[in-house]
Amino acid sequence: MKGPPVFPSPLCLLCLPLPPPGDVTLTALAFTALAYALSGLTPLLHSTISLQDAVLTLQHHPSLLDLAQRITNESISEKTKDALLTRAYTSLTKACNSLSPHSHTVGDSDPRSIFYLRIYAISCLLYTSPGTIKPSTFWDQVQKACMAYARTSMDPTLSHDAKASEIAVASYISQTLHGLVGRINGVGFRDLLESKAFLGVCDLWMNLAKRGGDMTMLDYISELIARFSFIQGSARVSSASSSTPASTGIEDLTVQVGQLSLASRGSQGDGLPHEGSIVAECAQFCATLVKVTASLENNDPELVKRSRQAIDCLPRYPFLALQLRSKWDEGDMPSALPEGNSDARYFIGKMERALERLRRSAIRVMDAAEVGKLDTEMRCTVIAMLEGIIAVLEADAAEIRRAHHLPRATIKDTLTSILDTRFTVARIRLNSEDVDTYALAFQQLEGAVATVDGSLTIIDPLDSANFFRCISGAFHNLGGALYKADKHGGAIRFLKQGCIVGTRALNLYIGQGGVDMTGGELDAQEKENVRNKEGWKQLEEQLFRRYELLGVSYLKIGDRKLSLEAFTQSVRTFPYALFPSIVAPDPFEGDNGLLKQLASVVERLTYIASCELFLPPEQTSLRHVIEDSNTRCIPIIIDGEPSFPLDDVQSKAAIAGALLERQLKTLEGVVHKDGARTTMFCVLQDLLAVYDAQWTPARRAGAILCGLNVLWRNRASATEGGGNGSYQLDVETMGREVLALVEREPLPADAGFTSLMPKYALSARLWLALHSYGRLPAGPEMTNAVTTHIEKACQILLGLPNGTERILGDGSSNPKRVIGKDSMKPSRGGSKKKMEASTTRNRINKKLALNPVTPKPKKVLDETSLDSAGVARAVEKADRSGARLDLDSLVGLLQMNIHLLGLLGLTILKVNLLEILKRLCEQQTPVPIEAYSMFCVDLAHEYIKLGKPKRAGSIFNRCTAVLKTDATPGEVRLRYLLGQAEVLALGDNIPASASAYCEAHDLEDVVAAEDKTAPTVQRIRTRVERLERAALACRVFSAIQHSKNDVVGALCTMLQSLRLWNRAIDALSRLNPSRRSASKTTQEDDNVFEASNDATPTSAPAMSSSAGRASIPADALSWRLLSSLLATLLSLSQIFFVRGSAREAIYFAQQALDLAQATKASIVAARALTLRSEVLLGQGELIASKEELVKAAQLLEGLPGVDAADVQRLRGDYEALSDAGQEQNPKESYERAWKMLDELEGMLAVIDGRSQRKSSIGTFPGAVVVNPGQGMIVPKLLSRILRRHILLLRNEVDADDLFKQLVEKLMSLPPSAEVKGEEHAVMGMLTMHSVYEQFQADILLNSLTESAIALPMPLSGGKDVSLAPATHDILGALSDAEGSFWADLELTSRCGNVPHVREASVSLGMIQVLQSALGKVVPESPLLATCLLDTSSAITLHREMLEAIEHKFPDRNARDDLQWPLLRASDSSPGFLLPSSGSKYNPSARRPIRASSFSSATSGSSESDIASEPPFTYWEALKRRYTSETVSPSSFASLSSEISKLPPKWTIVHIILTPDKSTMFLSRVSSASSLIFCLPLHGRPGGDDPHLTLDEALAELRDIVRLSDDGARRAAHVRNDDPADRAAWWAERTALDKRLRELLENIEFCWLGGFKAILGPPANLASGLLDDLRVRLDKVLSRILSSSDTKKRQPKSTTTPSSSSTSRLSEPFLNCLASLPTSCKDEELEDLLCFMLDLYHLHGVPVAISEIDMDQAVVDLRSALCEHHALRKKAKKKGDVIDDDHIFLVLDRRLQGIPWESIPVLRGRSVSRIPSLNFLLDRVHLAALQSRAARSSESQPVVDRISIDPRKAYYILNPSGDLKGTEGRFTGWLKEMHSVGWDGVTGHAPSEQQFLNALSQKDLVIYFGHGGGEQYVRSHKIRHLPRCAVTMLWGCSSGSLKDMGEFDRVGTPYHYMLSGCPTLVANLWDVTDRDIDKFTQGVVDRLRLTPDGVRVHSAVEDGGQSSGTSVVAAVAQSRQLCKLKYLTGAAPVVYGIPFYL
Repeated sequence: MKGPPVFPSPLCLLCLPLPPPGDVTLTALAFTALAYALSGLTPLLHSTISLQDAVLTLQHHPSLLDLAQRITNESISEKTKDALLTRAYTSLTKACNSLSPHSHTVGDSDPRSIFYLRIYAISCLLYTSPGTIKPSTFWDQVQKACMAYARTSMDPTLSHDAKASEIAVASYISQTLHGLVGRINGVGFRDLLESKAFLGVCDLWMNLAKRGGDMTMLDYISELIARFSFIQGSARVSSASSSTPASTGIEDLTVQVGQLSLASRGSQGDGLPHEGSIVAECAQFCATLVKVTASLENNDPELVKRSRQAIDCLPRYPFLALQLRSKWDEGDMPSALPEGNSDARYFIGKMERALERLRRSAIRVMDAAEVGKLDTEMRCTVIAMLEGIIAVLEADAAEIRRAHHLPRATIKDTLTSILDTRFTVARIRLNSEDVDTYALAFQQLEGAVATVDGSLTIIDPLDSANFFRCISGAFHNLGGALYKADKHGGAIRFLKQGCIVGTRALNLYIGQGGVDMTGGELDAQEKENVRNKEGWKQLEEQLFRRYELLGVSYLKIGDRKLSLEAFTQSVRTFPYALFPSIVAPDPFEGDNGLLKQLASVVERLTYIASCELFLPPEQTSLRHVIEDSNTRCIPIIIDGEPSFPLDDVQSKAAIAGALLERQLKTLEGVVHKDGARTTMFCVLQDLLAVYDAQWTPARRAGAILCGLNVLWRNRASATEGGGNGSYQLDVETMGREVLALVEREPLPADAGFTSLMPKYALSARLWLALHSYGRLPAGPEMTNAVTTHIEKACQILLGLPNGTERILGDGSSNPKRVIGKDSMKPSRGGSKKKMEASTTRNRINKKLALNPVTPKPKKVLDETSLDSAGVARAVEKADRSGARLDLDSLVGLLQMNIHLLGLLGLTILKVNLLEILKRLCEQQTPVPIEAYSMFCVDLAHEYIKLGKPKRAGSIFNRCTAVLKTDATPGEVRLRYLLGQAEVLALGDNIPASASAYCEAHDLEDVVAAEDKTAPTVQRIRTRVERLERAALACRVFSAIQHSKNDVVGALCTMLQSLRLWNRAIDALSRLNPSRRSASKTTQEDDNVFEASNDATPTSAPAMSSSAGRASIPADALSWRLLSSLLATLLSLSQIFFVRGSAREAIYFAQQALDLAQATKASIVAARALTLRSEVLLGQGELIASKEELVKAAQLLEGLPGVDAADVQRLRGDYEALSDAGQEQNPKESYERAWKMLDELEGMLAVIDGRSQRKSSIGTFPGAVVVNPGQGMIVPKLLSRILRRHILLLRNEVDADDLFKQLVEKLMSLPPSAEVKGEEHAVMGMLTMHSVYEQFQADILLNSLTESAIALPMPLSGGKDVSLAPATHDILGALSDAEGSFWADLELTSRCGNVPHVREASVSLGMIQVLQSALGKVVPESPLLATCLLDTSSAITLHREMLEAIEHKFPDRNARDDLQWPLLRASDSSPGFLLPSSGSKYNPSARRPIRASSFSSATSGSSESDIASEPPFTYWEALKRRYTSETVSPSSFASLSSEISKLPPKWTIVHIILTPDKSTMFLSRVSSASSLIFCLPLHGRPGGDDPHLTLDEALAELRDIVRLSDDGARRAAHVRNDDPADRAAWWAERTALDKRLRELLENIEFCWLGGFKAILGPPANLASGLLDDLRVRLDKVLSRILSSSDTKKRQPKSTTTPSSSSTSRLSEPFLNCLASLPTSCKDEELEDLLCFMLDLYHLHGVPVAISEIDMDQAVVDLRSALCEHHALRKKAKKKGDVIDDDHIFLVLDRRLQGIPWESIPVLRGRSVSRIPSLNFLLDRVHLAALQSRAARSSESQPVVDRISIDPRKAYYILNPSGDLKGTEGRFTGWLKEMHSVGWDGVTGHAPSEQQFLNALSQKDLVIYFGHGGGEQYVRSHKIRHLPRCAVTMLWGCSSGSLKDMGEFDRVGTPYHYMLSGCPTLVANLWDVTDRDIDKFTQGVVDRLRLTPDGVRVHSAVEDGGQSSGTSVVAAVAQSRQLCKLKYLTGAAPVVYGIPFYL
């Protein structure tokens, strides 16, 4: 332990050891010594003694005060003691006064040490004799010491933590005072504690203790005050009571104080309370409140107890305050008050402050976060205390009101506290979840109103208004809290009362002149409280918002009527005078403050009144609200040069006009609602009525333009709604008036509208153009009217001044309007301190008096011409005023007119308008981005459609540079990127297009976010815009895919685009008005673009005006959708036309035509008619095609352009195909066509040149500079026109110059796939034409084109004919033609026109044959030629396959159409966005809906498992192969390996015609060899018998089939009991059967002749047999040639007879010849002899046909063949010949109706049809896949058949119910088959899903009914099946393929082929049921489809062996079972590959 500190020597004199208690002398000596030492050493504190050391010495050692307690009168006299103590006090006090906290002596001065010495000095006085010091002086010194210490200690330079320092100082002083009071009690100087001055120290002490948070000390101080109060309130105590022993402590007095009840004012009996008692009670009251306040501030645990003490104490406050005020008035309290506080105000203020501090502390506690920490009891106690405070303040206020002489400030402060407390209690009481608390809170606020109402007579009216303003705010805040908590019903009473009180406050304030409504200068009194006036300004601005919130709350509870009243009051209370911009143009645009909120209120009010309450229109219009006398609108000043004040009437009119315009905009969005249209016209009439042309012509012009807008959107009649007003709504009258008004001189009232005159003039022209389109019928009158107005609009635009400063804003969508020199901006309280444009009413009156403005009189024009002279003057005036056109505000109107020009075919005018607008945008600074981007995209799109990609590119170069700013909105940039991508794709710039598309795709994720809280109309439009963007994206993607030659990808996404357009239109139709006729029919048309039902393809070109009006789009969005939908329909029609799908092309063209007719889009209607005409022309329907063409020409009359040229091109095509070509030369039509395009090129050159000269934006880096007119216009169309014209001119010598000119023009066209394809095709055809001319000129080759030719050349050896010079030249030309056609196919094979591709393919095949005939030997030529012929067949079906694959697995490709297609570098087919991160594609998770495979091995698995791998793998592989497949020699080379894998017994035969139908190709392909015959169809040379031509044969077949079909239909009407009728019917049928047999025999004889051997059974002779046949033929030919050589020409010949022996017949030809039956006709053998002799002739062997004995030669040839056949029979016994051969026929589209299977050479043999070789290979792959899935071994599966499980079969028998005979014949058998697993329906129709399930889940489906079941299942459903069973359709014409002219045939068989059906049995024409039932039964019997046969087959299959009869063989063998063996027996045919049972 450390000892006491050691002090320097002087300080040791201040402390001495205490003497013993009884030693009086020593005590006296020590006391005296210490007193003198203290007095002597104190001065040394300045120099040598440390202050801190001195304090420590006095604190820790016995000092003077310790001895003073022991000193007695016996040891020292009182006088001496008093002197010593007084001297010590004086010395210490002087030393402390001289010390400073900042002085430095020995040590640093310390305020705490100084304070200690001061208290030490004062404590010395306690031991002096009584009377030495007065209590008041004593406590005054104590108080001064405390205050001095507090002040010096709180110096911020002394402490870094002021708060902690403050608490520490307060605690130290409090403890010091506690020690001082304890010392007083120890001395027994009780008078000090009973002194009045002690109460002041207690007040200070309590504040210090409270600040230090010492609750114990506060209790101690309270007890001291209570003792003082007790003593003062009890009976008089003797003077000796001050010497009460110390044992009577405060603790004892506490009990006594508690027992003392403070009497009320009436408890004092007959006398007033004692003055000292009042002071004491005041002190005790304050002490109690201070304690509670400290508890509240320090989270005292005993808060509840102390609060209750305060609650008990509070009722005493009014009485004490009253007593003090009475004493204050009497002035008789000075003797009772302490010194320095001789006024009652001190104690009143003290109580008020204590009460106020308590109130504020309680409020802070309840308001702060600590409120959550209060438990329920504490919270209730505090609330009760606050309510108690309210009660005592209310009582005090009542006393004050009675005492009128008191100052007003007193009641004002009291009322402020009352209101503040009531607001707090109301807020605290309110619990949104407890309805009962609503009334409690409301009562508090009502009490506040009552309190103020009771004080109105004694307080200032402005103060009353201010109190009401605060109360209004309190009501509103509580109502707002309930509103936010969704307690709208509870909020209403608060909000309503808040609005009422607020209105009352504002009226009271305005009535006292306390508000300057204009924001002008304020007088001195008003400047006293700036914050108060800001509050009034805020109330003025917010009062209408409060009414708005009240209205919204009413809406929430469904009370529309009260809501409307609240909204109306909101409009009425709006502070219009604070917002002079309300009268500016478009005041609500660009304002984000109060005006925008006013607009929202107007919108709500209008909607409720018109669409929900269905009020009369007059009650909806806000005109009566503004013109009401209760609506206060201080006159507004229009800033200008000079400024112009509007009077009250004009101000109200201007305001009403602004609100009515907003109402019109609101009604436009809900015009589809009932009653909205009538209301709109009423509002429009009110708008026109409020604006008088005499004082505001510009505003009236704007109002009329609003009317034109309204009339357009509703397309009303001229007098609709006219009964509600004097102004008749006539479009022409309104337009004339606008044009007259814009000519007038500007008036002062229109200062802000002068700059809008050009805009008004332009808008008038644009609206008149639209109305001309809407009201006039389609035709020249309407087109001319539109043209006139648009041309005048262009003149206005051209007349606008050029400049670089854009005065109307920065290009944003909502630019600020400029009025005069300064902008009139909406004012808000916080934007500027004062608005410069706002003035006081005094200023208004002053200006009116000093500077009156009288408008100049203006003569009103009675009639205004529609020319633009007046408009030009208005533009000139606007130019002088510095006006610039705001294009952003006109984007919608301009866009509608731009689309209108496009729909009317005014291309040149449209381009001109867009060029002007683009240039105008470029001249403004900054450039209006939205308008500029839109104009650029539209203009570039027009240029690209005109075939000018470079011009379009230059436009994008400029626009892209402008749009590369952060200020560009995302949606604007997205639309621009999509437009750019589409234009680039149409220009074949795929990389740039894909880049722009991907960038747009990334932006879509940002732009597509939807605001769920937006209004319904806005959300619908947002949804429509998103659908529009998605549809446009799909269209762009389609263009990209089409440029990549991916027709399927283009088609799929274009169809997706069509669905999206329809969805967008359907969604938008909800916002458009329903159309009602005058008769008010109930039929509704939800689709604004839906064509009328009366529209038909054959209707007249003129469209009904009523139908047109009903379907006219209303706004820019509708126009965009209409234009896009029409373009999409036309694009789809064009895509299907190019693909070869004629029916689909006709369908979509008809859809476009109907829609165009309904919308009066004449140019689109003409395009649709042109497309229909071209398709019909391709189908061979010339008459129908001409009718459509005539209609299109009528619509295009007087409209030169691209479409007119296309009509002329098509007219030439028609004339070339029809007999009209003899009267009208098609060359003239083609010449007119390309001359039209040249003329259009010249027009564009003028526009292009002007735009290049006048553009001021400059050339950006990377821009492409294009000269005017560069490039040919519409090169694709021009190339087609030139091709046709050139081919017609090739034989005309006199047109050689024109021919060369056209060829050069064609060669100079811009390169593109289609143009280059046309160029290559033309060059190939011209070259081939030259080759044929050379053939005719050559003696050796002139008969080549008229003779049969074989490939490969059957004869080898002999003279090489290719060495001849002429032949060498021809081979060179053929090589050039081959190169041209290959180049053509490379460009067009995947997406070119089907006839074009077919012609190129067949031409290449012919070239291969001719090259072989001329001696060019290429081993691959036969297979290459076969593949080319195969390519020409089923081109459309090949393309449709890819589309069908896309739909076969919808679950795997399931997607939302809104999802944009995603470009993939590795896949040309459309891809789609992958699932979001974290999700993986799981095929097994897909819902199975289909069967998986054909094989029985999978029969045990679920039949509904469609996602199994075999079908999906198959179709995916097929898709990849078809996608990557190209028409090229390399691709055909890979095909040869596939063919080599085919079964040896399979033979593929192609029968193909050339385009001119003069030549037939017979191709035979097998895995071993290939052979092609090229046979002319002009008959045998020198033959006497008439030749059967192709047209004759087809005509005969059509006639037979027609008569057969008629007879089959009449069979039901032939009576069984009428033998004559039956005999006649059978005779007719027999005759038809005979005719058909003869026709087939003639076809074989006339067309095939001896070359039918190619259709015979494959011989595949061994080498020995081949040599035998060759030797025999050589002998025959040698004899023939020898006889020819004996003539006189022999010496001249260089060839000897032996030269024939050097020639050798080829193996393929010998195998073919071996198949010829020996029973053939002599003419057929003669055909072969002539063919072989021609071969020798081509090889240089001279042959004289006329010298040959052909009869003998035929006999010799027949003998040779018979001998060879005899030898083969012997060989057959040895197994050298293969049996069970099968032929696949690939037929030309023109030959598919002929039953080739029944010609003699094929009758009874296994023959089936396939669309092409590719389809056969597809089925082989399917069979191989199925075989691998069925077999567990790894052996190579058999591919010569498709395997089926006969147990998995389904039948449909007599679904129509009228084939009872058929049902009776097969019912028994089918019932038996149920035992082996068969299922089906009999006698009723199956559902579509049943049919589809049977096809997809079974292996065999048999249909016994009418037709092919088309009436039960839709064709596209079949095509989209992922798997299809083997199907037998035994109905009439179930296998017929409809002839489509130049297009590929269509029909049910191809639907099954696309579905993957391996085998289809169907009928080519109608048959009778009985005969076909025999045929069917024969097939069933031969396939052993019986229960036993199925069981046996299944057992064999399960054992791994395969045997049975082919279904094709069964069909062939069953033909003979029919009674009519050809009419019925030839009808069934088989498609696909065989199966065996």
